[in-house]
Amino acid sequence: MANKSNYFPRRSSHFKNYKVILTGRGSRTIDVGKKQKEIDKLSKKLRELDTKIQGLNWTTELK
Repeated sequence: MANKSNYFPRRSSHFKNYKVILTGRGSRTIDVGKKQKEIDKLSKKLRELDTKIQGLNWTTELK
């Protein structure tokens, strides 16, 4: 069985210039760098929300 790391390489700057063509009902091109930036922004928002929730968990008294 192949190593998963061959299929899921670590994020690297050299992937930012790749475009992926998907086939199926239609073909389209995805700008991987642009999608990665969107993912990074959403990940940051999620981390910030999680930090707020954790902060409230520590400061809220249970009754």
